[in-house]
Amino acid sequence: MERKRIHKRIKLCGCGCGKPVNDKFVRGHNWRGKKRSEENRKRISESLKGKLSWMKGKKHTRGAIEKMSKAMSGINHPNFGKKRSKETRTKIAISLQGENHPNWRGGISCEPYCFAWSSKEFKDFIKERDGWKCQNPGCNHCSDHLPLLIHHINYNKKDCEPNNLITLCRSCNGKANTNRDYWKNFYNKIVAVAGVYSEKETSHT
Repeated sequence: MERKRIHKRIKLCGCGCGKPVNDKFVRGHNWRGKKRSEENRKRISESLKGKLSWMKGKKHTRGAIEKMSKAMSGINHPNFGKKRSKETRTKIAISLQGENHPNWRGGISCEPYCFAWSSKEFKDFIKERDGWKCQNPGCNHCSDHLPLLIHHINYNKKDCEPNNLITLCRSCNGKANTNRDYWKNFYNKIVAVAGVYSEKETSHT
């Protein structure tokens, strides 16, 4: 008895972009190529006033964040397969300069480093202390192929005390530039615990 081959029909986005979807549209494509009237936009804006503050002061659970991340990944992301033009990238870069950037800290990135920072031997001393490995326990082992950097835990470039410095790979060092209070406490604990262990090791020798 011959088995019939069942071919699953692939759904394509209703906007005509040709991308496969689970529903009718790729997220954000249901209004693609269309423009709402000024009157319609004002009516929507008025109807949403005061209704978007329900999440103010609240945080999504880890499970909810993972669900949202999966829902916006791959072909379901509105920017999937798109490339911004050079003109658009330039406009975005200009709009995020200086005080307009979310990580702006009053221009402290232009401040000079401490004198010891110019010494390669000093940086190698910190890396050797940390075993020439990224000290972020959640690192996805990027340090195996990415360069190791020295991170100022309190974000003060003039404070080059060894207990304010920690070795990170370039990926983890970049992540530490957001949510600074969290990373400051996180790495302070790691250095503090490492200091306790080093004291025990020296006391036994």
